[in-house]
Amino acid sequence: MPRNLAQTLVLRRGLIVTVAAIVFLVSGTPASASGAITVTNHFSTLFLIATPPPAIPAGCPIQLPFAAVSNSGNGVMHLTVNSTGDWFTMTFEGNATISPVTFDSLGDPVLGPPTFSGHIQVWDGGADNLRNRVFHVTANFQGTSLTNSTVTVDLHANFGATFNANGSITATPTNVTCS
Repeated sequence: MPRNLAQTLVLRRGLIVTVAAIVFLVSGTPASASGAITVTNHFSTLFLIATPPPAIPAGCPIQLPFAAVSNSGNGVMHLTVNSTGDWFTMTFEGNATISPVTFDSLGDPVLGPPTFSGHIQVWDGGADNLRNRVFHVTANFQGTSLTNSTVTVDLHANFGATFNANGSITATPTNVTCS
């Protein structure tokens, strides 16, 4: 069974803070004297799993769950952590393939063979402070079927989640279009 949105966001936040701590320990120098840690990381690969929610329109040739995989892109992530919380942004663009995903008995993803190839752009971000959390992502994919070159797709999705101080989700704005 796939992880739900709240579990995914908690795992993601933990991973980002862990990465920031490792980078801090390796670099040995905080970005400012105030105790804040600021990290900027450039990367060229992306592995993005999309699971419900949100729903993709029924006529779209790509359906959930799926994974977008890129080994040839341009990405940058910025992270700031201080005593009141953490903030991150991520931008990525590059060539990508889309593969269907199933989940094993532990909830871990298992990728099927790629079905579409094309270009992806992703903008991602979040903030976690003493009173609330927000997370948002916008993604675009334009591609062609690997089994029928006459089938193309233009997929645009944006969604987010807002959590209150108790950790309850208070808003989940979502919009997905596909043509």
